[in-house]
Amino acid sequence: MTCSDEMEIRYWRVQTWEQLWYYINLLAEIQTKEDIRYQYFYLKTVEARLFYGEARENCDALHTLLQEFVSSHLAFYLHYYREEAFQGEMELLPDSCKVAVYLNEAFERESLEDYRGVLLALKESIGKCVSLDETIKVYSHMYVARLKEQLQ
Repeated sequence: MTCSDEMEIRYWRVQTWEQLWYYINLLAEIQTKEDIRYQYFYLKTVEARLFYGEARENCDALHTLLQEFVSSHLAFYLHYYREEAFQGEMELLPDSCKVAVYLNEAFERESLEDYRGVLLALKESIGKCVSLDETIKVYSHMYVARLKEQLQ
C-alpha cells in the first residue's frame, strides 16, 4: 500500500481492504435503492403526462410518449416480476403495467404491419387502467385516421 492508499482507507475509517470492499458494496446497494426510487418517480411522471393529456393533438408526439411510457414501465417492473407475470391475465401486475404490456404488443404488431393486431391490442388495453383510457382512445382514433389517410 502506498501513502495515498492509507489516506483513502483512513478517510473511510477502515483498516483492511475487506472493510473497504464492504463499504463499497454497501454504497452500491444504497445507490441501487435510490435509483429504484428515481426510476419509479420517472415512470409515474410519464404516466401523469399521459393522464393530463400531453401530446393529445399530435399522433406522432403521442406515439413517442406512449413508447416512453412502455419502456419506463417494462424496464422498472421486469426487475420485480417473473416473465410469467406478463402473460395471460397479468393479475399480479399493477394496472398501469398491464397497459404498458398491451401497448408494447401493439407497437410490436405495428412493426410487423399487423394493423388489425395493433387495434386489438389497443382495445385490450382499454379498461385496465381507467386513468389512461381516454388517452388510449384518443390515440386509437388518431391511429385509425392516419391509417385511412395512408390508404387513400
